[in-house]
Amino acid sequence: MNTNGMRWDRLAAITDVAERMAQQSGDFGRTAAMKLMYLLQTIKGVPLGYNFTLYAYGPFDSTVLDDVSYAASLQALSEKVIYFSGGYGYDIRPSDNAGQVKAKAGDFLKEHQDSFAWVVNEFGKYSASDLELISTIVYADRELESKKTQVDLDAFIARVRKIKPHFTEEQVKRRTQELQKKELLKSILN
Repeated sequence: MNTNGMRWDRLAAITDVAERMAQQSGDFGRTAAMKLMYLLQTIKGVPLGYNFTLYAYGPFDSTVLDDVSYAASLQALSEKVIYFSGGYGYDIRPSDNAGQVKAKAGDFLKEHQDSFAWVVNEFGKYSASDLELISTIVYADRELESKKTQVDLDAFIARVRKIKPHFTEEQVKRRTQELQKKELLKSILN
């Protein structure tokens, strides 16, 4: 696929997920966009062409933010900064030209619509902090899988806590076990 076609696919994917999030919870910002695109690509195998690396808040690829900004410039999305006590965040919503951007990648959207629905249904209800942890757990799991390494649950939790020490052992364990029950992890010994 040429890179221009892939760009339209990515813009359409972000726009589609933003629409689904607006229908479900309305809470969709930059962190959610980043983590949901990561989960779509990594767990569901949606070919978005992102190159995620581990960063301070979990898996990150600046191209996701570029795509959000470009979709906003095309008026497929609107992006507003929201201020609250202790910080700020972003509110991303579908906008007037969402349908036009999605039409540029109609076949791609049709092929992957179940995956878009799945990621929003499974993870759309989580906070940015929860998505940070969930995506980091998946990242750590896939890193071990790529090395053909399996570990027990305690070793896996310790590994994730080295990456994310601000999460408690109980938080990491709870989210890891939730992902295990959904059969989304591959490197933890049963």
